[in-house]
Amino acid sequence: MASDAEKDLEAGGTEDAKPNDYKRSSFGSLSSGRSASLDLSSHPTDKDALLASRARANSMSMSSRNLGGLGNGKKVAVAQQLQSSRNLLGGVQEHTSGGAVTEHRLTSAVSKLGIIETGLESMSQRVSSQGRGRNRRGADDDDLSSLGGETMTGRSALTGATSRPGRCIVRKCTVMVGPRGKQKEKVLLHPMKVDLPNGSLTAILGPSGSGKTTLLKFLSGSLDNSIKFRGGANLPGTRSYLAEQTYLHGFYTAQSYLKHYDRLTTGLAKGGKSHKEMDGILKSLGILEDRQNVAVGDLFRRGLSEGERRRLDLATMVLGAPDTLFCEEPTGNLDSETSSSVMEFLKGYSSQPGRRVIVTINKPSSMVWNLIDNVILVAQGRIIYEGPRFDMEAFFAYNQSPTPKRFSQVEHYLSVVSSLGKKKKNARSVEEWAKSFKKWQEEADEDEGDMLGDDIETCFPTAITTVQISRGAVQKSKYLKKIWVMLELIRRYFLDLFLNPGMLWVRFAMYFMLSLMIGLLFFGLGDKTSYTSIQSRASVLFYSVSFYIFMVVAVLPFRVHDKAVAAKEVFNSYYHPLAHHFASTLASLFGVLILAFITTVIMVPMAKFHAPFKFFLDMLLSLNCAEALAQMVTLLVSNYIIGIVGLAGLFGFFMLLMGFMLVPSEFPIWLRWAYHVPFHTYTWRSFMYIEFSGPENVFDSDEFPTGMDVLRAYEIDKVNYGHDMLVLVGYGIIIHLISASIILVRQWKANRIEEEMVADEEAKDDIGATGR
Repeated sequence: MASDAEKDLEAGGTEDAKPNDYKRSSFGSLSSGRSASLDLSSHPTDKDALLASRARANSMSMSSRNLGGLGNGKKVAVAQQLQSSRNLLGGVQEHTSGGAVTEHRLTSAVSKLGIIETGLESMSQRVSSQGRGRNRRGADDDDLSSLGGETMTGRSALTGATSRPGRCIVRKCTVMVGPRGKQKEKVLLHPMKVDLPNGSLTAILGPSGSGKTTLLKFLSGSLDNSIKFRGGANLPGTRSYLAEQTYLHGFYTAQSYLKHYDRLTTGLAKGGKSHKEMDGILKSLGILEDRQNVAVGDLFRRGLSEGERRRLDLATMVLGAPDTLFCEEPTGNLDSETSSSVMEFLKGYSSQPGRRVIVTINKPSSMVWNLIDNVILVAQGRIIYEGPRFDMEAFFAYNQSPTPKRFSQVEHYLSVVSSLGKKKKNARSVEEWAKSFKKWQEEADEDEGDMLGDDIETCFPTAITTVQISRGAVQKSKYLKKIWVMLELIRRYFLDLFLNPGMLWVRFAMYFMLSLMIGLLFFGLGDKTSYTSIQSRASVLFYSVSFYIFMVVAVLPFRVHDKAVAAKEVFNSYYHPLAHHFASTLASLFGVLILAFITTVIMVPMAKFHAPFKFFLDMLLSLNCAEALAQMVTLLVSNYIIGIVGLAGLFGFFMLLMGFMLVPSEFPIWLRWAYHVPFHTYTWRSFMYIEFSGPENVFDSDEFPTGMDVLRAYEIDKVNYGHDMLVLVGYGIIIHLISASIILVRQWKANRIEEEMVADEEAKDDIGATGR
C-alpha cells in the first residue's frame, strides 16, 4: 500500500496548471509526470487563497512524517514539493497567522529526509530582505549600463554587491568570419550577466549552435585566441575543465592513473591520497573493483569502454578537489543509467560548500534534469532564462508556453527555444524572449510578496549523497613540487615509450626488418671495389638517411594525442607546458638511441661498412633532429594527418637539397644557400666521408680510383666529421628552442586571456578579481 507521503505526493501532482492566471509557480510532483502548479496570481491580501496555500503546505509537512519507506526518487519529489511550499510562504507569512509554525514543520520535514540542504534562507531572513528588493535591483541597473543595447538585469543582480563570488559578466564576445579581406564580425555571445550559485550544479542548455560551449569556455577562461571578448568571471579558488573529448594514455589502469594524477597534483613521491580514497572515487563513478586494474586501452589493446574512460577522465579532474568544475557534455555518448550516475556524482560533488559545477548538456533526460539546481538557457547567444530550475515553468507559463500535461518539461523548453528564429506565423524572436525574461524578472522582484528565486544562493534539497573529496597533503616547497612533478612526467613518458607500441616498438620492428633486409641485400658491400659497388654504397647511405629519418612521421598520431592530454593538464594547472616538452624530449632521446643502436648493430657488420661508432653517432643525432622536428610540427597542428603531410613534405624537400641527386655547384645560383638548410645534408655527407675517406678505399675504376675521388665528385672532400656532428647537435637544440618559444608565446596568450577577464575597468567594478 502507498504511504501517506506517496498518496499526498500523487495528489499534489494532479492539479491542473492555469498558465494564464499566474506569474510564477513551483514544480509539482515529479513522479506523476505532470507539472502541478501553485497559483500565485492572487494578490497577497486574498486571504482565502493564501490560507488554502498554507493549508496545503501544512498538509505536505505533516505527510512528510511518513517518509521512511520512500526511495530516493520519491524523496526528491517530496523535497521539491516542500521547497515549493517554503518559497510560497515568503508571501504568506505577513498576511496569515501560524507562518512560523508552518516553517518549522517544513524544516523538520526536510531534515527527516536525510538529504543535503544548503543555502536555504530562514523565513525571518526572507521577510527582513523584502524591503531591499527595489534598491538592490536599481543598483545593478547602473552596473550594467555600459553593456550596450538593452540593459540586462538578472535575478542574480538583486542578491548583493556585484563583486560577489559567482558573478559572471559578458560584455562582448565576437569572432571574425568570412574570406580574408571581406571578414565580418559575428557575435557569439550578446551582453549578459549570469550567476553561478555556490554549492550547486548549474546546467547550460540550448540547441546546437546556441553558444553553450562558448559561454562555458568564457567562464573557464579557455576561449580561442581568435575570439575577441570583454568581461569576466569571479570564480574564486582552483578550477578544472573536463573537455568533451576524452584524452587518456592507454597503458595506465584506472587505479594507476589516479595514483599518477595524485602525484602530479600534490608533488609528493607517494601522493597525498590513500588507496581507499581513490577506490571510493572510482566506485562512486561506477568503475567497480574488477575494472580498476584494466588498462585504459588504445589502438593496440582492448581496455575500458568509452563510458568508463569518460568517467575515469572525470575522476582525474576531481581528484584535486577543484572549487569550480567545468564539464563539457559530461553525459555525451553515455547510456541513460550511466548519465544519471555521472550527474549524481557531480550533484554530490557540488553540494559541498564553496564548490560549483557548471556543465553543458545537449538534451538531458528526466532523471538528469531532476538533479540540476540552476539553469542557463541560451539561444543564438542570448539568455532566454537564467536562474533556479524550479522557476522555469513559471517563466514559460508567463510567456504563454506552459509545459503540456504528460510532457517532459526539459524537452518542452528546448523545443520552444529550438523553434526561435524560424519563420512561423506569430512566432516570437529570440530578442523578444530575452526582453520578456528581463520584464518577468523585474515584475517578480517588485512583487515583494512571493520572493521566489530572488536569492541565487538557494540550493534545493536533494537525496544525493555528498561526495567528500579532500585535497590532502601537498608539497609545501614550490620548487620541490616542480621537481617532483617533472620527475613524475619523465617517469610517465618513459612508461609511454615502452608500453605504448606506437611510440617505439612499431618503429623498432620496422627499423629491425629494414636493417636486416639492407644487410642481406648488400651483404659484404664494403669489401667490394668495383665501380658499381661505389654507386651502391652511395645509394644505400642516401636511402638510410632518407628513409630512417622519414619514418619519424609514424609517431605523429601518438604525439598529437599526447599533445591533447598535455593541453588538458596544463590548462588545469598540473604543470607548465615546458615541463611536458622537456620530459617528452628526454624520453624520445632514449628512444632514438635504441633505434640508432639496432640499425647500426645489424646493418653495419652485415654490409661491412666502416667506423661503426661514428655511424651510430651520426644516425643518433640525425634521428634526434627528426624527432625534434616532429615535436615542433605537433605543436603547430591539431590534426595528425595534416602533421604527417606537412612533415613528409618537408622531408621531401630536404632529400632533394642534400646533394646526392644534384651536387651543390649545379644548384641554381639563387638556390645554392638551400644546400646548407637540411640536416639531411650533414648526415649524408658524414656517412659518405666515413665510408670513403680512408686510405684503404681503393677501387677498380679509372674514374674513381680512390675514395677521395668519390668525395670530390660529390663536392664533399673537405668535410669535417666533428664539425658536422656539432652542427647536428646545434640543429636539434635550435628546433627545441623554437618549440619552447612557441610554447611560451601560447602560454603568454593564455595568461593574457585570463588577465583580460579582469583588465577591463568596467568589468572590475562589476565582478572583482578572478583566479584560476
